[in-house]
Amino acid sequence: MRSIAFTPDGRMLASGDTNTTVLVWDVSSGQLLYTLNHEATVNSVAFRPDGTILAAAGNNGVRMWDMNNQQLLLELKASFSIQRLDVTFSPDGRLLATATGNEVQLWDTVSGNPLGELAGHTDEVSAVGFSPDGRILASASKDGTIQLWGAKP
Repeated sequence: MRSIAFTPDGRMLASGDTNTTVLVWDVSSGQLLYTLNHEATVNSVAFRPDGTILAAAGNNGVRMWDMNNQQLLLELKASFSIQRLDVTFSPDGRLLATATGNEVQLWDTVSGNPLGELAGHTDEVSAVGFSPDGRILASASKDGTIQLWGAKP
């Protein structure tokens, strides 16, 4: 297992692993509910704040599933192939941030369109996170720094 995330209501837990799958579990019973195929190692999983969408970041981009029917909604791929190490939704669920190489990429969660890159680290970005109000995006890097960004590109 490489990553885990609870739904906001705490009823489900998603786990990502090196076997190219995302497993979704019922927390109260411990039963496996769904197996979602990512087609590459899954480095990070995150639920949209309303719990309706699950995103998984990995070596081949980001996949997003509708949790109401477990259907693949979007595949987010940059113009270059690079491992994504972390993924997080903005508090309003409109933006998705990914730690991608030495940059942070922002995506529109409805259209799947890239909104821009935030560059400034000199080594791999390993974690991203939004402030509770969604105005600030933080990125942590293996270069030993944390950068703070305005959340709109």
